[in-house]
Amino acid sequence: MWLLWIGCSEEDGPPRVRLGRDRVDDNVLAVVIHLRRRVVDDAVLRCVGPGIPDVVHEIELGPVRDDEEVFLPGLLADTTYRCEVVGQPSEVLEFKTDRLPRDLPSTTLVEAGAGGGDYLVLNHCTEYPDDRNTKILIYDERGRLRHYVFLDPTSPDLDVHYLGDGEILYAGGYKAVPTVIDLTGQVVLQAPGPMGVGGKYNHTVERLASGEFLTVESEVNQAPDDPSYAWSGFVIQRLSPSLQSRVWGLFSQELVNDGSLPVPAVSGSDPYHINALQWLEDDGQVLASLYRRNTLFWLDTDSGTVVEQLGWQSGWTLVDAAGARLPDAEWFFGQHAPELDGTRLLLHDNGVARPDGRRQTRVVEYELDFATHTATLVWQWTQPVWFETILGDVDRLPDGRVGITHAHCEKCTDVAGQHTEVLVVDRATGGVDWRLRFSDPHEMGYRSEWIDGCDLFHRRSTCTR
Repeated sequence: MWLLWIGCSEEDGPPRVRLGRDRVDDNVLAVVIHLRRRVVDDAVLRCVGPGIPDVVHEIELGPVRDDEEVFLPGLLADTTYRCEVVGQPSEVLEFKTDRLPRDLPSTTLVEAGAGGGDYLVLNHCTEYPDDRNTKILIYDERGRLRHYVFLDPTSPDLDVHYLGDGEILYAGGYKAVPTVIDLTGQVVLQAPGPMGVGGKYNHTVERLASGEFLTVESEVNQAPDDPSYAWSGFVIQRLSPSLQSRVWGLFSQELVNDGSLPVPAVSGSDPYHINALQWLEDDGQVLASLYRRNTLFWLDTDSGTVVEQLGWQSGWTLVDAAGARLPDAEWFFGQHAPELDGTRLLLHDNGVARPDGRRQTRVVEYELDFATHTATLVWQWTQPVWFETILGDVDRLPDGRVGITHAHCEKCTDVAGQHTEVLVVDRATGGVDWRLRFSDPHEMGYRSEWIDGCDLFHRRSTCTR
Protein backbone atom coordinates (compact mmCIF):
# COMPACT_ATOMS: atom_id res chain seq x y z
CA MET A 1 0.00 0.00 0.00
CA TRP A 2 1.31 3.44 -0.83
CA LEU A 3 0.13 6.99 -0.35
CA LEU A 4 0.19 9.79 -2.91
CA TRP A 5 0.03 13.43 -1.86
CA ILE A 6 -0.28 16.43 -4.14
CA GLY A 7 1.61 19.47 -2.92
CA CYS A 8 0.20 22.98 -2.80
CA SER A 9 1.28 26.49 -1.87
CA GLU A 10 -0.25 28.70 0.80
CA GLU A 11 -2.85 31.18 -0.43
CA ASP A 12 -4.87 34.00 1.02
CA GLY A 13 -8.37 33.02 2.14
CA PRO A 14 -9.58 29.58 3.22
CA PRO A 15 -6.92 26.88 3.03
CA ARG A 16 -7.06 24.43 0.19
CA VAL A 17 -8.09 20.89 1.08
CA ARG A 18 -5.18 18.55 0.57
CA LEU A 19 -5.94 15.18 -1.01
CA GLY A 20 -4.05 11.89 -1.08
CA ARG A 21 -4.80 8.37 -2.13
CA ASP A 22 -4.09 4.86 -0.82
CA ARG A 23 -4.45 1.75 -2.88
CA VAL A 24 -6.64 -0.98 -1.38
CA ASP A 25 -5.09 -4.42 -1.06
CA ASP A 26 -6.52 -7.03 -3.46
CA ASN A 27 -8.99 -4.63 -5.07
CA VAL A 28 -8.11 -2.32 -7.94
CA LEU A 29 -11.69 -0.98 -8.06
CA ALA A 30 -11.49 0.83 -4.72
CA VAL A 31 -9.28 3.50 -3.17
CA VAL A 32 -8.97 5.31 0.14
CA ILE A 33 -8.97 9.11 -0.23
CA HIS A 34 -7.20 11.10 2.52
CA LEU A 35 -8.26 14.68 3.31
CA ARG A 36 -6.40 17.33 5.29
CA ARG A 37 -7.06 20.97 6.13
CA ARG A 38 -10.79 20.81 5.47
CA VAL A 39 -12.59 23.58 7.41
CA VAL A 40 -16.11 23.47 5.93
CA ASP A 41 -18.75 21.09 7.30
CA ASP A 42 -21.03 19.20 4.89
CA ALA A 43 -18.72 19.50 1.93
CA VAL A 44 -18.79 16.88 -0.85
CA LEU A 45 -15.97 14.75 -2.22
CA ARG A 46 -16.49 14.38 -5.96
CA CYS A 47 -14.57 11.93 -8.14
CA VAL A 48 -15.20 11.91 -11.88
CA GLY A 49 -14.09 9.61 -14.68
CA PRO A 50 -13.61 12.20 -17.45
CA GLY A 51 -15.49 11.36 -20.61
CA ILE A 52 -17.72 8.81 -18.88
CA PRO A 53 -20.95 10.66 -18.04
CA ASP A 54 -22.36 8.18 -15.54
CA VAL A 55 -19.13 7.81 -13.56
CA VAL A 56 -19.55 10.58 -11.02
CA HIS A 57 -19.06 9.57 -7.40
CA GLU A 58 -20.15 12.04 -4.71
CA ILE A 59 -19.71 11.48 -0.98
CA GLU A 60 -21.16 13.84 1.61
CA LEU A 61 -18.40 14.40 4.16
CA GLY A 62 -20.25 15.65 7.23
CA PRO A 63 -18.53 17.50 10.11
CA VAL A 64 -14.84 18.33 9.82
CA ARG A 65 -12.46 15.75 11.27
CA ASP A 66 -8.69 15.54 11.49
CA ASP A 67 -6.99 13.05 9.19
CA GLU A 68 -10.11 12.02 7.34
CA GLU A 69 -10.17 8.79 5.34
CA VAL A 70 -12.91 8.15 2.79
CA PHE A 71 -13.35 4.68 1.28
CA LEU A 72 -14.39 4.92 -2.37
CA PRO A 73 -15.38 1.61 -4.01
CA GLY A 74 -17.12 0.89 -7.30
CA LEU A 75 -14.54 2.41 -9.65
CA LEU A 76 -13.79 1.15 -13.14
CA ALA A 77 -10.55 -0.63 -13.96
CA ASP A 78 -7.91 1.04 -16.13
CA THR A 79 -9.63 4.42 -15.83
CA THR A 80 -8.37 7.90 -14.92
CA TYR A 81 -10.22 9.77 -12.14
CA ARG A 82 -10.11 13.36 -10.91
CA CYS A 83 -11.18 14.02 -7.32
CA GLU A 84 -11.77 17.29 -5.47
CA VAL A 85 -13.76 18.63 -2.55
CA VAL A 86 -16.74 20.79 -3.46
CA GLY A 87 -17.62 23.54 -0.99
CA GLN A 88 -14.10 24.65 -0.11
CA PRO A 89 -11.01 25.43 -2.20
CA SER A 90 -9.45 22.07 -2.95
CA GLU A 91 -6.55 20.41 -4.62
CA VAL A 92 -7.33 18.12 -7.52
CA LEU A 93 -6.19 14.52 -7.12
CA GLU A 94 -5.75 12.61 -10.38
CA PHE A 95 -5.02 8.89 -10.53
CA LYS A 96 -5.53 5.89 -12.79
CA THR A 97 -6.83 2.53 -11.61
CA ASP A 98 -5.02 -0.67 -12.56
CA ARG A 99 -6.26 -3.31 -14.95
CA LEU A 100 -8.36 -6.13 -13.53
CA PRO A 101 -6.46 -9.13 -12.16
CA ARG A 102 -6.20 -12.02 -14.58
CA ASP A 103 -8.03 -14.42 -12.26
CA LEU A 104 -11.30 -12.52 -12.64
CA PRO A 105 -13.72 -13.79 -15.29
CA SER A 106 -14.17 -12.37 -18.76
CA THR A 107 -17.74 -11.41 -19.64
CA THR A 108 -19.64 -10.01 -22.59
CA LEU A 109 -22.82 -7.93 -22.48
CA VAL A 110 -24.63 -9.70 -25.33
CA GLU A 111 -27.97 -7.88 -24.93
CA ALA A 112 -27.56 -4.30 -23.70
CA GLY A 113 -31.12 -3.17 -23.09
CA ALA A 114 -32.54 -2.21 -19.70
CA GLY A 115 -31.03 -4.15 -16.82
CA GLY A 116 -32.99 -5.26 -13.80
CA GLY A 117 -31.65 -2.56 -11.48
CA ASP A 118 -28.59 -0.48 -10.74
CA TYR A 119 -26.29 -3.40 -9.95
CA LEU A 120 -26.15 -7.16 -10.31
CA VAL A 121 -24.74 -9.18 -7.38
CA LEU A 122 -23.65 -12.80 -7.82
CA ASN A 123 -21.14 -15.41 -6.78
CA HIS A 124 -18.53 -16.95 -9.05
CA CYS A 125 -16.36 -20.05 -9.08
CA THR A 126 -14.59 -22.15 -11.72
CA GLU A 127 -14.15 -25.86 -12.34
CA TYR A 128 -10.39 -25.53 -12.71
CA PRO A 129 -8.63 -27.47 -9.89
CA ASP A 130 -5.94 -24.78 -9.46
CA ASP A 131 -8.39 -21.84 -9.54
CA ARG A 132 -11.42 -22.70 -7.44
CA ASN A 133 -11.56 -19.51 -5.37
CA THR A 134 -15.08 -18.30 -4.87
CA LYS A 135 -15.69 -14.62 -5.54
CA ILE A 136 -18.52 -12.18 -4.99
CA LEU A 137 -18.93 -9.98 -8.07
CA ILE A 138 -20.95 -6.81 -8.61
CA TYR A 139 -21.65 -5.55 -12.15
CA ASP A 140 -23.39 -2.36 -13.21
CA GLU A 141 -26.24 -2.15 -15.70
CA ARG A 142 -23.73 -1.70 -18.55
CA GLY A 143 -22.08 -5.01 -17.71
CA ARG A 144 -18.97 -3.44 -16.16
CA LEU A 145 -17.40 -5.04 -13.10
CA ARG A 146 -17.56 -2.57 -10.21
CA HIS A 147 -16.57 -4.69 -7.20
CA TYR A 148 -15.14 -8.08 -6.30
CA VAL A 149 -14.24 -9.94 -3.14
CA PHE A 150 -12.20 -13.15 -2.99
CA LEU A 151 -13.49 -15.72 -0.48
CA ASP A 152 -11.82 -18.78 1.00
CA PRO A 153 -14.58 -21.36 0.39
CA THR A 154 -14.15 -23.17 -2.93
CA SER A 155 -17.76 -23.79 -3.83
CA PRO A 156 -20.01 -22.63 -6.67
CA ASP A 157 -23.30 -22.79 -4.75
CA LEU A 158 -23.02 -19.92 -2.29
CA ASP A 159 -26.09 -17.81 -1.66
CA VAL A 160 -25.15 -14.10 -1.73
CA HIS A 161 -27.24 -11.02 -0.87
CA TYR A 162 -26.54 -7.31 -0.59
CA LEU A 163 -27.99 -6.12 2.74
CA GLY A 164 -27.56 -2.37 2.24
CA ASP A 165 -25.19 0.00 4.01
CA GLY A 166 -22.22 -1.60 2.25
CA GLU A 167 -22.74 -5.08 3.74
CA ILE A 168 -22.95 -8.44 1.94
CA LEU A 169 -24.32 -11.71 3.32
CA TYR A 170 -23.23 -15.14 2.11
CA ALA A 171 -23.37 -18.80 3.18
CA GLY A 172 -23.64 -22.31 1.77
CA GLY A 173 -21.79 -24.72 -0.44
CA TYR A 174 -21.37 -27.07 2.56
CA LYS A 175 -18.34 -24.95 3.47
CA ALA A 176 -19.26 -21.34 4.27
CA VAL A 177 -20.99 -20.49 7.54
CA PRO A 178 -23.40 -17.51 7.42
CA THR A 179 -21.17 -14.44 7.18
CA VAL A 180 -21.67 -10.71 6.75
CA ILE A 181 -18.77 -8.72 5.28
CA ASP A 182 -18.30 -5.08 4.35
CA LEU A 183 -17.04 -3.83 0.99
CA THR A 184 -13.43 -4.13 2.14
CA GLY A 185 -13.97 -7.84 2.73
CA GLN A 186 -13.76 -7.50 6.51
CA VAL A 187 -16.06 -9.76 8.53
CA VAL A 188 -18.85 -7.87 10.30
CA LEU A 189 -20.80 -10.89 11.59
CA GLN A 190 -20.12 -14.61 11.35
CA ALA A 191 -21.71 -17.74 12.76
CA PRO A 192 -19.30 -19.66 15.00
CA GLY A 193 -19.82 -22.89 13.03
CA PRO A 194 -22.52 -25.45 12.35
CA MET A 195 -25.10 -25.55 15.14
CA GLY A 196 -25.48 -29.35 14.95
CA VAL A 197 -22.98 -32.19 15.20
CA GLY A 198 -21.43 -32.79 11.79
CA GLY A 199 -23.71 -30.25 10.14
CA LYS A 200 -22.83 -28.11 7.13
CA TYR A 201 -24.59 -25.04 5.75
CA ASN A 202 -25.95 -25.40 2.27
CA HIS A 203 -27.48 -23.40 -0.54
CA THR A 204 -29.63 -20.76 1.12
CA VAL A 205 -29.46 -17.87 3.57
CA GLU A 206 -31.36 -14.60 3.98
CA ARG A 207 -31.85 -11.92 6.59
CA LEU A 208 -35.46 -11.59 7.75
CA ALA A 209 -37.30 -8.41 8.68
CA SER A 210 -36.76 -9.32 12.34
CA GLY A 211 -33.00 -9.13 11.85
CA GLU A 212 -32.69 -12.90 12.27
CA PHE A 213 -31.19 -15.10 9.56
CA LEU A 214 -32.96 -17.98 7.82
CA THR A 215 -30.77 -20.82 6.64
CA VAL A 216 -30.52 -24.60 6.36
CA GLU A 217 -27.94 -27.00 7.74
CA SER A 218 -27.35 -30.66 7.02
CA GLU A 219 -27.91 -33.16 9.84
CA VAL A 220 -27.68 -36.91 10.19
CA ASN A 221 -31.04 -38.72 10.13
CA GLN A 222 -31.70 -42.26 11.31
CA ALA A 223 -34.35 -44.86 10.60
CA PRO A 224 -36.84 -44.89 13.51
CA ASP A 225 -36.49 -48.65 13.94
CA ASP A 226 -32.75 -48.93 13.15
CA PRO A 227 -30.43 -46.14 14.41
CA SER A 228 -27.52 -47.68 12.50
CA TYR A 229 -29.24 -46.92 9.18
CA ALA A 230 -28.41 -43.25 8.57
CA TRP A 231 -28.42 -40.62 5.84
CA SER A 232 -28.15 -36.86 5.35
CA GLY A 233 -31.16 -34.85 6.48
CA PHE A 234 -31.57 -31.18 7.34
CA VAL A 235 -32.55 -28.61 9.91
CA ILE A 236 -34.23 -25.39 8.78
CA GLN A 237 -33.28 -22.73 11.27
CA ARG A 238 -33.40 -19.11 12.26
CA LEU A 239 -30.20 -17.71 13.70
CA SER A 240 -30.05 -14.73 16.04
CA PRO A 241 -29.27 -11.26 14.62
CA SER A 242 -25.73 -11.72 15.93
CA LEU A 243 -25.49 -15.12 14.16
CA GLN A 244 -24.25 -16.63 17.42
CA SER A 245 -27.18 -18.92 18.29
CA ARG A 246 -30.10 -20.85 16.87
CA VAL A 247 -33.42 -19.36 17.98
CA TRP A 248 -35.69 -21.78 16.10
CA GLY A 249 -35.28 -25.03 14.22
CA LEU A 250 -37.35 -27.52 12.23
CA PHE A 251 -35.72 -30.94 11.93
CA SER A 252 -36.17 -33.44 9.11
CA GLN A 253 -35.77 -36.28 11.63
CA GLU A 254 -39.14 -35.28 13.08
CA LEU A 255 -40.67 -35.41 9.58
CA VAL A 256 -39.20 -38.88 9.11
CA ASN A 257 -40.58 -40.00 12.47
CA ASP A 258 -44.13 -38.86 11.64
CA GLY A 259 -44.02 -40.34 8.12
CA SER A 260 -43.94 -37.04 6.19
CA LEU A 261 -40.54 -37.93 4.74
CA PRO A 262 -39.61 -41.47 3.68
CA VAL A 263 -36.66 -43.51 4.82
CA PRO A 264 -34.41 -43.62 1.73
CA ALA A 265 -33.61 -46.87 -0.07
CA VAL A 266 -29.86 -46.25 0.25
CA SER A 267 -28.11 -45.39 3.50
CA GLY A 268 -25.54 -42.61 3.51
CA SER A 269 -27.40 -40.75 0.74
CA ASP A 270 -28.79 -37.21 0.50
CA PRO A 271 -32.40 -38.02 -0.46
CA TYR A 272 -34.04 -34.63 0.21
CA HIS A 273 -31.43 -31.96 -0.60
CA ILE A 274 -33.08 -28.68 0.33
CA ASN A 275 -31.81 -25.95 -2.00
CA ALA A 276 -34.10 -22.98 -1.24
CA LEU A 277 -36.30 -21.53 1.49
CA GLN A 278 -38.88 -18.76 1.61
CA TRP A 279 -40.16 -17.40 4.93
CA LEU A 280 -43.96 -16.90 4.77
CA GLU A 281 -44.35 -14.80 7.88
CA ASP A 282 -48.03 -13.89 7.37
CA ASP A 283 -48.94 -17.58 7.22
CA GLY A 284 -46.57 -18.74 9.94
CA GLN A 285 -44.95 -21.10 7.42
CA VAL A 286 -41.73 -21.72 5.56
CA LEU A 287 -41.66 -22.90 1.94
CA ALA A 288 -38.90 -25.45 1.30
CA SER A 289 -37.65 -26.82 -2.02
CA LEU A 290 -36.63 -30.50 -1.86
CA TYR A 291 -34.60 -30.92 -5.03
CA ARG A 292 -34.33 -34.70 -5.06
CA ARG A 293 -38.02 -35.23 -4.34
CA ASN A 294 -39.17 -32.76 -7.04
CA THR A 295 -41.42 -31.33 -4.35
CA LEU A 296 -42.16 -28.12 -2.46
CA PHE A 297 -43.15 -28.38 1.22
CA TRP A 298 -45.14 -25.82 3.18
CA LEU A 299 -44.06 -26.31 6.81
CA ASP A 300 -45.85 -24.88 9.84
CA THR A 301 -43.33 -23.03 11.97
CA ASP A 302 -45.16 -23.68 15.26
CA SER A 303 -45.92 -27.38 14.98
CA GLY A 304 -43.09 -28.32 12.61
CA THR A 305 -45.50 -30.29 10.44
CA VAL A 306 -46.06 -30.42 6.68
CA VAL A 307 -49.25 -28.53 5.82
CA GLU A 308 -48.99 -28.75 2.02
CA GLN A 309 -46.94 -30.43 -0.72
CA LEU A 310 -46.71 -29.51 -4.40
CA GLY A 311 -45.15 -31.36 -7.29
CA TRP A 312 -45.35 -34.47 -9.39
CA GLN A 313 -47.33 -37.20 -7.60
CA SER A 314 -48.37 -34.80 -4.83
CA GLY A 315 -52.10 -35.15 -5.49
CA TRP A 316 -52.43 -31.80 -7.27
CA THR A 317 -53.93 -31.48 -10.75
CA LEU A 318 -51.93 -29.57 -13.36
CA VAL A 319 -53.87 -27.71 -16.08
CA ASP A 320 -53.25 -25.12 -18.79
CA ALA A 321 -54.83 -21.65 -18.97
CA ALA A 322 -57.94 -23.13 -20.63
CA GLY A 323 -58.37 -25.71 -17.87
CA ALA A 324 -57.21 -28.71 -19.90
CA ARG A 325 -55.19 -31.26 -17.97
CA LEU A 326 -51.47 -31.27 -18.73
CA PRO A 327 -49.14 -34.28 -18.81
CA ASP A 328 -46.96 -35.02 -15.79
CA ALA A 329 -43.85 -33.83 -17.66
CA GLU A 330 -45.11 -30.24 -17.35
CA TRP A 331 -44.47 -30.34 -13.61
CA PHE A 332 -41.08 -29.17 -12.32
CA PHE A 333 -38.18 -31.60 -11.85
CA GLY A 334 -34.97 -30.80 -9.99
CA GLN A 335 -36.30 -27.33 -9.20
CA HIS A 336 -34.47 -24.32 -7.78
CA ALA A 337 -35.41 -20.90 -6.41
CA PRO A 338 -39.20 -21.06 -5.84
CA GLU A 339 -40.72 -17.63 -5.23
CA LEU A 340 -44.30 -17.51 -3.96
CA ASP A 341 -46.26 -14.26 -4.27
CA GLY A 342 -49.77 -14.86 -2.96
CA THR A 343 -50.99 -17.73 -5.13
CA ARG A 344 -48.43 -17.18 -7.92
CA LEU A 345 -45.45 -19.52 -7.84
CA LEU A 346 -42.40 -18.71 -9.97
CA LEU A 347 -39.48 -21.16 -10.09
CA HIS A 348 -36.45 -22.38 -12.01
CA ASP A 349 -37.31 -25.81 -13.43
CA ASN A 350 -34.06 -27.64 -14.24
CA GLY A 351 -36.02 -30.47 -15.85
CA VAL A 352 -33.96 -33.36 -14.45
CA ALA A 353 -35.45 -36.80 -15.27
CA ARG A 354 -38.72 -35.63 -16.80
CA PRO A 355 -41.09 -38.59 -17.33
CA ASP A 356 -41.15 -37.98 -21.11
CA GLY A 357 -37.35 -37.98 -21.35
CA ARG A 358 -37.21 -34.36 -22.53
CA ARG A 359 -34.09 -32.53 -21.37
CA GLN A 360 -34.98 -28.88 -21.21
CA THR A 361 -34.48 -26.31 -18.46
CA ARG A 362 -37.03 -23.51 -18.23
CA VAL A 363 -38.60 -20.90 -15.98
CA VAL A 364 -42.24 -21.57 -15.08
CA GLU A 365 -45.04 -19.83 -13.21
CA TYR A 366 -48.11 -21.53 -11.78
CA GLU A 367 -51.32 -20.13 -10.35
CA LEU A 368 -52.18 -22.21 -7.27
CA ASP A 369 -55.71 -22.98 -6.09
CA PHE A 370 -55.21 -24.46 -2.64
CA ALA A 371 -58.91 -25.22 -2.18
CA THR A 372 -59.14 -27.51 -5.22
CA HIS A 373 -55.45 -28.50 -5.34
CA THR A 374 -55.22 -27.28 -8.91
CA ALA A 375 -52.09 -25.70 -10.40
CA THR A 376 -52.48 -23.71 -13.63
CA LEU A 377 -49.41 -23.26 -15.83
CA VAL A 378 -49.70 -19.56 -16.69
CA TRP A 379 -46.26 -18.69 -18.07
CA GLN A 380 -43.02 -20.35 -19.10
CA TRP A 381 -39.80 -19.33 -20.80
CA THR A 382 -36.84 -21.26 -22.16
CA GLN A 383 -34.14 -20.90 -24.77
CA PRO A 384 -32.41 -23.30 -27.17
CA VAL A 385 -29.66 -25.55 -25.85
CA TRP A 386 -30.58 -25.02 -22.21
CA PHE A 387 -30.33 -28.01 -19.92
CA GLU A 388 -28.67 -27.73 -16.53
CA THR A 389 -28.98 -30.51 -13.97
CA ILE A 390 -27.98 -28.30 -11.01
CA LEU A 391 -27.78 -24.60 -10.06
CA GLY A 392 -29.94 -21.74 -11.32
CA ASP A 393 -32.14 -18.90 -10.12
CA VAL A 394 -35.13 -16.76 -11.06
CA ASP A 395 -36.53 -13.57 -9.50
CA ARG A 396 -39.48 -11.28 -10.10
CA LEU A 397 -38.27 -7.76 -10.80
CA PRO A 398 -40.13 -4.67 -9.53
CA ASP A 399 -41.17 -3.64 -13.07
CA GLY A 400 -42.79 -7.02 -13.82
CA ARG A 401 -39.93 -8.52 -15.81
CA VAL A 402 -38.01 -11.60 -14.71
CA GLY A 403 -34.34 -11.98 -13.79
CA ILE A 404 -32.89 -15.39 -14.67
CA THR A 405 -29.56 -16.97 -13.76
CA HIS A 406 -28.56 -19.63 -16.27
CA ALA A 407 -25.86 -21.04 -14.00
CA HIS A 408 -23.80 -23.47 -16.03
CA CYS A 409 -21.84 -26.52 -14.83
CA GLU A 410 -19.77 -27.81 -17.75
CA LYS A 411 -18.93 -31.14 -16.12
CA CYS A 412 -22.55 -31.78 -15.12
CA THR A 413 -24.14 -31.93 -18.57
CA ASP A 414 -23.33 -33.34 -22.01
CA VAL A 415 -25.27 -30.58 -23.78
CA ALA A 416 -22.60 -28.55 -25.58
CA GLY A 417 -22.45 -24.81 -26.14
CA GLN A 418 -23.71 -23.52 -22.79
CA HIS A 419 -22.25 -20.75 -20.66
CA THR A 420 -23.18 -19.14 -17.36
CA GLU A 421 -25.45 -16.19 -18.18
CA VAL A 422 -27.62 -13.68 -16.35
CA LEU A 423 -30.68 -12.49 -18.28
CA VAL A 424 -33.57 -10.06 -17.92
CA VAL A 425 -36.66 -11.29 -19.76
CA ASP A 426 -39.81 -9.37 -20.71
CA ARG A 427 -42.74 -11.51 -19.57
CA ALA A 428 -45.13 -10.09 -22.15
CA THR A 429 -42.96 -10.70 -25.21
CA GLY A 430 -40.51 -13.34 -24.01
CA GLY A 431 -37.71 -11.18 -25.37
CA VAL A 432 -34.34 -10.87 -23.65
CA ASP A 433 -33.67 -7.24 -22.70
CA TRP A 434 -30.32 -7.82 -20.98
CA ARG A 435 -27.84 -10.69 -21.10
CA LEU A 436 -24.40 -10.93 -19.47
CA ARG A 437 -22.45 -13.99 -20.62
CA PHE A 438 -19.33 -15.49 -19.01
CA SER A 439 -16.85 -16.28 -21.76
CA ASP A 440 -15.36 -19.50 -20.42
CA PRO A 441 -17.81 -22.45 -20.17
CA HIS A 442 -16.00 -23.56 -16.99
CA GLU A 443 -17.07 -20.37 -15.19
CA MET A 444 -19.79 -21.20 -12.66
CA GLY A 445 -22.34 -19.26 -10.65
CA TYR A 446 -25.41 -20.12 -8.62
CA ARG A 447 -27.81 -17.23 -8.04
CA SER A 448 -27.89 -13.52 -8.71
CA GLU A 449 -29.92 -10.53 -7.58
CA TRP A 450 -30.55 -7.04 -8.89
CA ILE A 451 -30.37 -4.21 -6.36
CA ASP A 452 -31.04 -0.51 -6.05
CA GLY A 453 -27.52 0.78 -5.68
CA CYS A 454 -28.04 4.39 -4.63
CA ASP A 455 -26.26 3.77 -1.31
CA LEU A 456 -23.65 1.39 -2.70
CA PHE A 457 -20.89 3.20 -4.61
CA HIS A 458 -21.92 6.85 -4.20
CA ARG A 459 -22.67 7.09 -7.93
CA ARG A 460 -24.73 10.21 -8.53
CA SER A 461 -26.43 8.77 -11.62
CA THR A 462 -28.08 5.94 -9.62
CA CYS A 463 -29.56 8.38 -7.12
CA THR A 464 -30.97 11.02 -9.47
CA ARG A 465 -32.78 9.08 -12.18
